[in-house]
Amino acid sequence: MPNFDLKYFMREELKTDEIVEVPGLATFKDDKGAPIPFQIKVIGIERINELRKAYSKNRIVIDEKGKRLFDKAGKPVLERDVDSVMATNRLIVEALVFPDLKNQELMEFYGCHDIDQMPFKVFKKNTDYQYVSEKVTEVLGLSSQEDEPSDDELVAEAKN
Repeated sequence: MPNFDLKYFMREELKTDEIVEVPGLATFKDDKGAPIPFQIKVIGIERINELRKAYSKNRIVIDEKGKRLFDKAGKPVLERDVDSVMATNRLIVEALVFPDLKNQELMEFYGCHDIDQMPFKVFKKNTDYQYVSEKVTEVLGLSSQEDEPSDDELVAEAKN
């Protein structure tokens, strides 16, 4: 076995979040008419999981006859409900460095007191919201999770 040193895992750049700049939207232009780029912070998987957990809850799965389902160990089968829209909004708020959706002046301008609603206020057009959402999930490395089975698929598998 090669003699590896743990110093290879002690990388200073991994202690801070990287900031990535992505092209802006035609909706938001500078004085010269050029779209203003967005800055997205690459937040770590630990924080992403905390945010997802904050917008999810487990509930017991009920079959067609109204009875609870149990696994082989006798534990109730749980289904995870995730408010994916609000979780995505919170990811957008947490990841966007510019524009800073937590900025008090910006929130007051839009008459918004809930940071989870700010992506809806600032990116009011569906195409703008979709663009920002896609760019954030892409930068965070979350866009490739389409291959994972959904919660509904896992529940269906547990029933069989």
